[in-house]
Amino acid sequence: MGSTGAIYEKDGTLRLCIDYRQLNKANIVANALSKKSIVALRSLNARFSLTQDGAIMVSLQVKPSLLQQVQEGQKLNEKLMTLVGQIQKAKESEYEIKGDGYLYHKGRICVFDDGEIKKSIPKEAHNSFHAMHPKSTKTYQDLKAQYWWPGIKKDIVDYGAKCLIC
Repeated sequence: MGSTGAIYEKDGTLRLCIDYRQLNKANIVANALSKKSIVALRSLNARFSLTQDGAIMVSLQVKPSLLQQVQEGQKLNEKLMTLVGQIQKAKESEYEIKGDGYLYHKGRICVFDDGEIKKSIPKEAHNSFHAMHPKSTKTYQDLKAQYWWPGIKKDIVDYGAKCLIC
């Protein structure tokens, strides 16, 4: 049949390679990867390559979800880990750890001090297919119900101000 391989990169992403080769069945693969299938794979940032024996190789790169990135970042942030220690000693009342394992500030997921994740959250909320580029006020209202970090409003307003479509 074919073979599948997965490689974890240093940045935490997962590369998945699928080899669709079957002996004497090259036409089946070509038919399976119709134009519609190729367009769908392209939208997933798939990379196509042709091997020396004529097989089509498709590579996909999978990244952890934003929430997974936030949770991993919470565990690596010294300030947040200090808060976790205070919560466990019942000295901190504005923060809590819920059953899902995330650290919350007044009921909102606490985002660590990482510029990349703070850029990714507004980007995903603002640029997603369903959101259709809402103004920064709407983006802020949507995100503040779920996330918290110092300066969240400024970061979201700054992101929205840079959007050429809005």
